[in-house]
Amino acid sequence: MTKLSRLKKVSRAARGNWPWILIVLANLIYWTAYMTRSSTLAYYFQYNMHNENYISLFNGFSIIQVLGMASVPLFVKFLRKWGTTVFMLVLTCLGQAIMGFSGNNLTGLLIGWCIACIGSGSTCTMFFAMVGDTVDFGEWKNGIRANGFLTAIGASFCIQVGSGFGSFIPAEVLKAFGFQSGATSQSTNAMNGISFSFLWLPIIIYIFSVLLMIVYRKWEMHEPVVIADLEKRHTV
Repeated sequence: MTKLSRLKKVSRAARGNWPWILIVLANLIYWTAYMTRSSTLAYYFQYNMHNENYISLFNGFSIIQVLGMASVPLFVKFLRKWGTTVFMLVLTCLGQAIMGFSGNNLTGLLIGWCIACIGSGSTCTMFFAMVGDTVDFGEWKNGIRANGFLTAIGASFCIQVGSGFGSFIPAEVLKAFGFQSGATSQSTNAMNGISFSFLWLPIIIYIFSVLLMIVYRKWEMHEPVVIADLEKRHTV
């Protein structure tokens, strides 16, 4: 079997695999929002806060997301996977909003940043876990188990494409607000664009991921049927 033939075969595992499609779209949107915030962080502290030292400070505090990752199993126990993902996405948006309402208050910005990091780090963990579940659905529906293909698209592809969108979208927004790259200072309108791109635009994008995960709930409820049917097939 040629490489092209194998690719065509494994790609059939994605046909009608709605859980996988939803996870891919939600993860892609997640990385778009995440990179939107990351790509504008330096601009925000350089031009809006007038202190570039805050860049390394906030990046250093990002390590706190490990706490969220460690707590994921506990949340999944009570909220299931889709509910945990929605909760963590909402937590991320809450952290972003706290930063948005904190103005130039460094303490408020740090608190919001830490909350957002805990939420986003945990969400990332959930997407990597759930894309594996969709492999079972692909085998159940199409008779093809394509671990590598479905996982690669659901993880690496989303990171790469989402990172691209997450750089392109805020760049276009900043351009519309009159941002001048390399300038020592920016106009008030440009700083408003930076603030919007760093604080509020990620929330808007994250909301679409939340909506997709709410739809995903239906398919997660169907997982026991999928697993039971696969077990019967494998024992025949």
